[in-house]
Amino acid sequence: MQVTLNFLSPTKKALLKTGFAFAFAQSMLLVVFVAVIFSSGLLLSLRMMLDDISTTITQQASGSDRDSTALNEEIKTVNDYLIRQDGYRKGYNDWASTLTSLTTMASAGIQLKLIHVDTGGIVTFSGKARDRQDVLNLEAKLRNSKVFFNVIAPLSNIMQQHDVDFEFSMQMTNPPVLPSYGDTSKTKHPIKNF
Repeated sequence: MQVTLNFLSPTKKALLKTGFAFAFAQSMLLVVFVAVIFSSGLLLSLRMMLDDISTTITQQASGSDRDSTALNEEIKTVNDYLIRQDGYRKGYNDWASTLTSLTTMASAGIQLKLIHVDTGGIVTFSGKARDRQDVLNLEAKLRNSKVFFNVIAPLSNIMQQHDVDFEFSMQMTNPPVLPSYGDTSKTKHPIKNF
């Protein structure tokens, strides 16, 4: 059996119960207030941290745009260089056969000084001959040649009797395809930049 001693009056008991309830409610409000303050501080620090991260990402993104622009310029430079090199390779022509046929047509008394080949396969060359007959023989061989056609010989070629300066212009039967070298304004070697 249990015995409880009750020395307090019922009004005092009611007051104590009300006081305990208020104290409990006050403690709960204090705990909620502390939790709100703590969460506000935490949210504020998280917001500041996210702002810093957003700023960093933005800076890195703009920095990578600059980096990609520089990288694209390097790639363009290398591609231009490769296009030029491919043009050199494609435009390679074995001039030995053309020069051989031209020099075999020239007799012993002829010196060739300048040979120029235009993009359309027009060959212009000049030289000096021992006498006029050597120039006339060379002109006849060029006109009968299977390598050249449309031979143009100015009248000045036969004006002198000895030590004749001459020049001829003609078209090649199978002209070489001269390459397109792309943009040759960049003279640096791009591979050395890497």
